[in-house]
Amino acid sequence: MARDFFRFFCLKHGVKVFQTGGTAHGSWQWKGGGKYFERWKNGMTGQPLVDANMRELKVTGFMSSEGRQLVASFLTHNLDVDWRLGAAYFEEMLIDYEVFFRI
Repeated sequence: MARDFFRFFCLKHGVKVFQTGGTAHGSWQWKGGGKYFERWKNGMTGQPLVDANMRELKVTGFMSSEGRQLVASFLTHNLDVDWRLGAAYFEEMLIDYEVFFRI
């Protein structure tokens, strides 16, 4: 269900989805990155559930839907890292990654 929503959302908004301000044209300033992003990728944030999910991804190439939502939310809301970095990492690592549309 969520996949369908985002597929149609992306079809409607096109490249605006990937712009810094997003579809709402906000003025978001990401403060995190660098070492915070690396810790997230390597499952070394100090948050057991986040770390377990990220380590599972690294070893198996898979993570549950709930895990994906959790680690993505942690990346953006707690570490203040641009979501596009996380999306690119998921694209690289997930064995079930699928492209929704082409621009």
